[in-house]
Amino acid sequence: MEQSIKSKIACNIDKYPIIITVCFFLAASYVAFFHHNYWTIDSDGVHYLLVGKEILAGNGENVRIINAPVGGSILFASLDLFFNDGFSVIKGIAVLSGAGMVFFSYYIIRNIFDSKTSLLGQLFFAINPWLFLFAIQARNELLPVFLAVVATYIITKKNLQLHHLIIIGCILGAAFMIRYQALFILLAFVVFLLIRNKKIRTNVWHASFLIAFFLLAFSPIPFYNYSTHGSILDQVDQNGYVGMRSHYLTPEWQEGLLNQAGNGLLAGVLVDTDMYLKNYFYNLLYGVPNNLFGFENKVSASLIPMIPILGAIPVLGGLIYSLKVSASKKTLIAVMSTAGITTALVFLLGSFQDHFFAIIIMPIIVIGILNFKKIENNFKPLLLLSLLFLIGMAVIPIRGPIHFAPVWILIATLSAIFFVKVTPEIHGLKNSVNKSKYLKNIRSNAPLIFLFLLILSSNFAYSYVTLRVWSTGEPFISINDEYERIIQNEPFEKIGMEMEEIANVLSKEPGIKESYVGTDFVYAAYLDSNRIFFTWVEGPENDTIENYITRENWNKYWADYSYHTSWPMDRYSKFYQLPDYLIYPPNENHHEFLNKLEDPNNPEIPDNFELIYKSSRGTMVYKIYHND
Repeated sequence: MEQSIKSKIACNIDKYPIIITVCFFLAASYVAFFHHNYWTIDSDGVHYLLVGKEILAGNGENVRIINAPVGGSILFASLDLFFNDGFSVIKGIAVLSGAGMVFFSYYIIRNIFDSKTSLLGQLFFAINPWLFLFAIQARNELLPVFLAVVATYIITKKNLQLHHLIIIGCILGAAFMIRYQALFILLAFVVFLLIRNKKIRTNVWHASFLIAFFLLAFSPIPFYNYSTHGSILDQVDQNGYVGMRSHYLTPEWQEGLLNQAGNGLLAGVLVDTDMYLKNYFYNLLYGVPNNLFGFENKVSASLIPMIPILGAIPVLGGLIYSLKVSASKKTLIAVMSTAGITTALVFLLGSFQDHFFAIIIMPIIVIGILNFKKIENNFKPLLLLSLLFLIGMAVIPIRGPIHFAPVWILIATLSAIFFVKVTPEIHGLKNSVNKSKYLKNIRSNAPLIFLFLLILSSNFAYSYVTLRVWSTGEPFISINDEYERIIQNEPFEKIGMEMEEIANVLSKEPGIKESYVGTDFVYAAYLDSNRIFFTWVEGPENDTIENYITRENWNKYWADYSYHTSWPMDRYSKFYQLPDYLIYPPNENHHEFLNKLEDPNNPEIPDNFELIYKSSRGTMVYKIYHND
């Protein structure tokens, strides 16, 4: 009888991963294709698509993608040739990638843990608001992550064979053709292969095999780069990114980094090693955990992003449990000494506010090293992937949870372990296949059931509100305000509608196809004209409107960035053009002198500026007259 019940439960559980995957796919497809009909939050996707079109048209020598290979661009443009709808094509890839990640998340966890933990982990992964939000966008974020997830599923198999490594190498090579971050995942898998057992010669051979097929799969990109631009890897511009976005900046250090844009990591480090390391450890010990769990804001990859830090509790609890920590004198000494040394170093060499997370995580890492042999062998790749990925990504100041997507499965897994394994032990609850005993425990489990429902509902609400804010440009005020918006059936995609409206206005201007419009990425999808790319934060803060549109006082980094992302694309900054029109969306983060454009009667607006349109949202469209 008991065996029959177990078999029935196992049969039902096998259905649930597919049900969860299908539900995610249907929900993402519905929103992507029926409620996200404008290029708005997908600005990067526009650029990638245009780059791909230029390459296929034979103009690849004049284009450049900053910090990404051209694999994604070529894929998108190739599919666009067939479907003639790049927006839907890229969204479709994102939806399928997200659903694929949800599907394989169950089987990754199942390779390591029991079905109950796997199912709950998959559910936690599927309701991650950021996964859903990026699964509906026309960007290239999720496809390489999906490939990495498939590779992770294979390497977590208990019986890893040589042909598995061939497949993993090819998959990660394909992912690296789209995003460079796949290199960190390759590194983690290589480390795992080298330390998984004492068969050193076999391990080295297998690791070499993996690297060889990775390079083979990636080889079309170096061949393209060398034949087109004379370099194996196109310019990776982490120095410029670090110089513009770091927490600690001085004018001298920033200028030095910007001058080293495209010259490699070492060149950036040598500008000022102390300052570079100061920002690196800030990124690692504050920026990374802040994006994962949220310290001061509600933008995180946490299980409960609406409540800062709270989501860290199940992750850390599940991590400690999975490391098989024993309550021994040795463990206590290791924890206390590591915490004491780390605390002393934080106060002597760093800042408690910036580096306090080290006091929490370093003892856990030490425990993990001490108990490394006790950890399930096929769990180690997932742990190493997350650790090395986070260490590697801290080189640049990441400001969004999406860039930590390869780590999301571990977050979901550890959270599931916490609720399935740790919580019952805390409450003294025992699981049983006996239905009557289960019913007796419903009252005891009521708080957990309520918590699960709260997590589900809050994450759904978080996804909705975030998408609404992105689509309308209007901030969240209160739950009641959101309810009123729904009741009044307010237009959801106000920004997209405005962009289309402005594009229609400009389309009636004489000679618009040959004119240059100063604007940002996303308008490229709507304007049938040439474009000059502006982000409204380039150049000095105390400049003038005239100097801004001429880029007179911009440094080389910002000027090159504008040239590379304008249309026609100008990789080598050979052409100099002035905007004939300017689409200016007011924003408090823009240069203060540019916000004078909000008032067309402001005397500091140049005389050659003529307001031709003002949208209901306040976006200003100026025509600019130039002397011959």
